[in-house]
Amino acid sequence: PAFQVSGPREINNSFGGDPGYFREGFLALQHAIDRAIIMDATNGFPQPVVMKRMPYPKFDLDGFIYVIENTLPFLLLIAFLAMNINTVRAVVTEKEKRIKEAMKIMGLSGWVHSVGWYIEIVMIMIIPVI
Repeated sequence: PAFQVSGPREINNSFGGDPGYFREGFLALQHAIDRAIIMDATNGFPQPVVMKRMPYPKFDLDGFIYVIENTLPFLLLIAFLAMNINTVRAVVTEKEKRIKEAMKIMGLSGWVHSVGWYIEIVMIMIIPVI
């Protein structure tokens, strides 16, 4: 599934469903290795192992989660899109008024002008990030 769902993957399958750890023999191999390690470490016979499903808490259907998982990405997109539109508008206005050329005539180097733009854009973009 695209999103994690609450509860077991296949609730009607007593062996857990896919991936087939029990069906493909992985659990038997893992049990044999664990048993050998425990017997070696404790010099005794380990307790029998009983396989059960992982317990899950009661599932409550919360409609807010289903609404927000589709709406939140769209709201974030709109927030960043509005900031980008303002940035493009400011750049176009600067080009129309030839502010950069005027700053060069006054002795401002190009990298200082670019750093100024970078700081301004970061300060504007920090609002939707927070």
